[in-house]
Amino acid sequence: ANYGSCFSDPSSGGRAFSFTPSAEAAAQYGPILADWGYQQELSYFQNLIARSPSNAGAALFLTQKSALVSADSVVYSFDYVFTFEHNDPGIARTARGNLQFVMAPDAANRWSIHRWADFKTGDEISWSMLKGRFSN
Repeated sequence: ANYGSCFSDPSSGGRAFSFTPSAEAAAQYGPILADWGYQQELSYFQNLIARSPSNAGAALFLTQKSALVSADSVVYSFDYVFTFEHNDPGIARTARGNLQFVMAPDAANRWSIHRWADFKTGDEISWSMLKGRFSN
């Protein structure tokens, strides 16, 4: 529930949530990630949890690179390292890259992420690859 509340939910007056995957993930999971929205984001995260041991660990480290603030939105850029102990031997447990969050208030003035762009920055997989792999 906490994860889902971070994202703009159009059913509660927020903007439509959109996700732009890294180039590597778009090449591999293009049709799956092409129309990624709020429901797909929730489904991916639930699938990730379901395919993990009950005692699985997770860690997210964010390093802020920039912030651009305006009256009705803010754009954050972070380098990230995301580790999640899942059961799928076909994909790494750690993703590394750069992400951009665009946040804005909804009708109730609750700020949430309405746009997320992901970028691969090194040899490790990007977060987008986990989203594509655990999308169903």
